[in-house]
Amino acid sequence: MSVASRQNRETNCRGRPHRDGGGSAIAAALDEAPAADAVIAFSLGHADLPQSPEDTMRHYTGPPLLLVACENDQDGANTAHVLKDAAGGYCELQMYSCGVRGADILAAAPNVAVQVLAWLKPII
Repeated sequence: MSVASRQNRETNCRGRPHRDGGGSAIAAALDEAPAADAVIAFSLGHADLPQSPEDTMRHYTGPPLLLVACENDQDGANTAHVLKDAAGGYCELQMYSCGVRGADILAAAPNVAVQVLAWLKPII
C-alpha cells in the first residue's frame, strides 16, 4: 500500500480509487503493462474490482491470474467464479473449504501456500 493511500484510503498515489490486494494488481494490469509475471488474488469481492467482473476480465490482458477464494465467503466465491467464467486469458480458480477472506486463507487452509507455489512454478 502506498504512503498516499495509507493517509487517504479513498485514492492511491496516482489519484485513482484505492483497492486492496488483488484488486489493485488487476487494476494496474488493466492500466499498463504489469511488472509482475503473475497475479494472485485472494478473496476478491465485487467492490475490489475497477469495474464489473465481466468488464474487468473483458479488458484484462495482464499476466496469468490465479483466483483464490473460500466457498463460505459468498461475495469472494461468487466474484471468483464470474471472473473465471469471463476470463479470456490464462486464469485459474482455486476454491477452499473455509470462510475467511484475503491472506487469512493461508492460515485457514494449510495446503493453499503449497498449491499457489505449484501454480507459480511453471510461470516464474
